Amino acid sequence: MSVERTSVPLDEIDPFAETLQSIYVPKVVAADPRGACGGVNAANKRLNEIFNRMAELKAAGEMDEEEVLYIFNPPVHNESVLRRFQERGLLGRAS
Repeated sequence: MSVERTSVPLDEIDPFAETLQSIYVPKVVAADPRGACGGVNAANKRLNEIFNRMAELKAAGEMDEEEVLYIFNPPVHNESVLRRFQERGLLGRAS
């Protein structure tokens, strides 16, 4: 991430602040592509491990095919990630 200082006339930001001449606003350049946050990555990894283990148990006949993973709160707040887990059998009050 690079930060560049730039001077912006204060009246462009707050027309009522007449006492200051200008303020410094950092310019933030975001990396591209930006991925999911660490929490989403961790939840994604753990849920994939759980679903893969459930698939193994179902294939071995040690778990009923109709069983699902029930949760009380959403594991992530990323709707597309949550939707993928719902398609794999994630159920719960928050899903």
